[in-house]
Amino acid sequence: MRWGKLIARPCGRNIRTCLAEMVLSQEAIEDMLRETTAAYGMPGAQLCVSLGEDVFFAQTGFANLATKTLVTPRTRFQLASTTKPMIAYLAHQLAAEGLIDLARPVYEYLVGDERANWLKGSSITTHMLLSHTSGLCGDAFLELGSGRATEAALVEEIGRIAALLAPGEDTSYCNVGFVMCGYLLEAVSGQHWTRLFRDRIADQLGSSTLDPWPDERAPDLAIGHSGDAPVERSALAVSNAAAGSTLVGTAEDLCGFGRLVQDGLQGRGALKSNDAISMTSLVAPLAPNERGLGFGYGMMVFGDAPFVFGHDGLTIGQQSYLRVFPET
Repeated sequence: MRWGKLIARPCGRNIRTCLAEMVLSQEAIEDMLRETTAAYGMPGAQLCVSLGEDVFFAQTGFANLATKTLVTPRTRFQLASTTKPMIAYLAHQLAAEGLIDLARPVYEYLVGDERANWLKGSSITTHMLLSHTSGLCGDAFLELGSGRATEAALVEEIGRIAALLAPGEDTSYCNVGFVMCGYLLEAVSGQHWTRLFRDRIADQLGSSTLDPWPDERAPDLAIGHSGDAPVERSALAVSNAAAGSTLVGTAEDLCGFGRLVQDGLQGRGALKSNDAISMTSLVAPLAPNERGLGFGYGMMVFGDAPFVFGHDGLTIGQQSYLRVFPET
């Protein structure tokens, strides 16, 4: 991929208009980001746009207002729930390799696991976990320790929390469903999901900044802000890591992942085309007043004319956004 100007003509703030009209320049991206952060009072931000072989990247402002640390191209933000489509990407790859059938009940792969005994007799499938239709209570941000065993502990706790809906009955956003999915990936592959993540996503992108389990003391991490004040915590409960409480990376990392899925849709890359279609096709609609049209098996579908998919991420004082416009 090459960096630089495509067409040196300003296009204003609307990124969708820029893409639709193929009017995009480094100067326009930088102006757009500065204007937007000023308009919404954001301390700092990054923006990355990929169009064909061209990649445009901009950064502005502070990663930490208290220390006046500037945002750089290597500043890592919390990517939060944009972790979810990455977990789905891994699940589809393992399914393509015959390690798991996403349409079969999850318990079939966890027989004999005492932490998952509560799933015995349940019809919850991996597809339901990926599309937020499992019916499980979505939010269980429990402090259960700091190591990776905390996720396994949460799996056991989920069984003690009353379900909201019957499996497959309706769509209800579900963080714990992706904790379950990460746990399942380890069970069928023999590797923790973070190892799969590094091998199949970070290394595929050639990224040294995308990290599913970072050292929170690292100097290149952006700090969340509430108004003008940095927040004390830099992450949510690590028990929800596979749902998005720990992953950090740059806007370029997030853009690169979007390209991995786009490549799959175009029949190239490590993701098979039918799996890319599965991730991005609307299977779990949301009510008309909700954000977006609904979910595929991993991605959120935001529009159909034009077709737009991606995901949002929200954590304490930080937000991330991924949008892919396949037609452009």
